Amino acid sequence: MSDGRKPEPSDLEILNHELADARAHERLGVRDGRIAIGWDDRDSLEHPLRVVAREAAELLTSEQISRVRQCGGESCGWLFLDTSRNRSRQWCDMRDCGNLAKVRRFRERQREERS
Repeated sequence: MSDGRKPEPSDLEILNHELADARAHERLGVRDGRIAIGWDDRDSLEHPLRVVAREAAELLTSEQISRVRQCGGESCGWLFLDTSRNRSRQWCDMRDCGNLAKVRRFRERQREERS
């Protein structure tokens, strides 16, 4: 994977199961005058999971897997796709985890200056 670890066989088994289910609901159709892949289950509660399974498989097998990062937020752990030019993004969202980290560092500096 992007951090050098290999996936657990049980994790791949789960994804393969969900991917097979997703593929069973894909259909060819016409969209904007072109043939495109669509779904036969848009009203199903399982549809979002099927879309995520397909997108996860596409990401895991693409060159972009090297851009998957884990958020550096103290208690976050979310994964995100680093699309920054220099591949230096640290947080899942600057408005959440990034802002919290900056506020913590600012308060830490203020405490050190007072000491």
